[in-house]
Amino acid sequence: YSTPVFQSLNAALPSAYIEIAGADHLTPTILEGSRQRAVLGRYTIAWLKRFVDEDRRYTPFTQGSSPELSRYLSNGAW
Repeated sequence: YSTPVFQSLNAALPSAYIEIAGADHLTPTILEGSRQRAVLGRYTIAWLKRFVDEDRRYTPFTQGSSPELSRYLSNGAW
């Protein structure tokens, strides 16, 4: 469902799509601690610091694949 939406975005604009290994769409709402929520938190904070605060030091943390991710796609120049 979400992959076609990501692929329909303007490819010239910086954007990224991640799937966290072992996570599902309810992962952010589960109250108990989980590895997937920690991964989601790290990527979310890095993305906010990079694009909201415009702090380019966080760029390496928002790009590239990791064993924690089952899928990573990106578009545009960062």
